[in-house]
Amino acid sequence: MSKRKQYKSEAFAAIHETMNALHQIEAIDKKTMRDFDAACLADLPERESEQLEAMRKHGEDQTDRTMSHEEAMRRRHADPEAPRPYAGWEDTITVGLPEAKG
Repeated sequence: MSKRKQYKSEAFAAIHETMNALHQIEAIDKKTMRDFDAACLADLPERESEQLEAMRKHGEDQTDRTMSHEEAMRRRHADPEAPRPYAGWEDTITVGLPEAKG
């Protein structure tokens, strides 16, 4: 059984996604990417199916720890009190992937 991985935090998710994009265009090597994996990703404990079923019945699967990056960003943008660096900051960051080879 393989371990699922989640980001340690929203900040680590952003860092890891950026480094993953750099890895895909071969701007960083595998060893460097593994270092970022170790720094940004948290291993979730392996559980038996019975344990997971019991946790779901108690609502324990609905924690912020297992929230996806997309859900965290959706909630952050929906919160009017969430801190914002400055208006339009999202438009200043552009990370693109290269065209497919071959």
